[in-house]
Amino acid sequence: MNSSTEGLVLRVQKAGDNDRLCTLLTEKMGLVRAFAKGAARMKHKNFAATTQFAWSSFEVFSLRGRYSIDEALCVEGHFPLRGDAEKLALAAYLCELCIALVPEEQPAPEFCRLMRAAFYYLAAGRAQGIVKAAAEMRMMALSGLAPNLLMCGKCGRYDGDVMFFLPFSGELRCGGCGSDDLYDEGGTTPPLHGYPTYIELVKGSLTALRHTVYAEFDKTFSFSIPGEGVAALNAASESYLLHHLEREFKTLEIYKRLIGDL
Repeated sequence: MNSSTEGLVLRVQKAGDNDRLCTLLTEKMGLVRAFAKGAARMKHKNFAATTQFAWSSFEVFSLRGRYSIDEALCVEGHFPLRGDAEKLALAAYLCELCIALVPEEQPAPEFCRLMRAAFYYLAAGRAQGIVKAAAEMRMMALSGLAPNLLMCGKCGRYDGDVMFFLPFSGELRCGGCGSDDLYDEGGTTPPLHGYPTYIELVKGSLTALRHTVYAEFDKTFSFSIPGEGVAALNAASESYLLHHLEREFKTLEIYKRLIGDL
């Protein structure tokens, strides 16, 4: 059966001397792994369209659960990402995160929109910490794994000079209620992936964290925050994601080494 769809090349693996196995994020079929015969040759007609980070239109043939790419046309190569090591590593991490979260063979138009927007803002020079945190939290929300950021999980308070985010539970605690739940590294709850078991959020970082989950979809990346607020935002999003997915990401480790965060 033949299908036409647009999608993003998340991963490329060599299969034999000249073939590629591409992991695609597609609008109509979600996550698809498809062979591209001969596409590893630079002169092949499908070479550019089956390169990692390319947004392309595909003609995909399926038979007995196996997929192959017959025709592919590159719509956007996202070349600005390839000339910057940090942007390249962050883009690779977001692709790996998609592979972990996107359902196979189910329509995934919102994931596609999110990744296209993330790559656009990343290439355009938006602060990497904002792009990273917004993409992480919105992907978790799309997967049904959003934290509860509406109010303090104990007293219902919406805001305060300082609020605390608990990555283990995905809840907030206000300053008055936090004493029973906040532990340092010597407490009964161990540190989480190198992070403390709670993240202190001042008003700016709390507003930003809420924005990544609750803002209108088209405004996911449309916010600004001071530098130290970006650090708290990323600590909250990353620690929550790593805990609830219960895994590590090699591409994230590479990215953090490049930015000097490891």
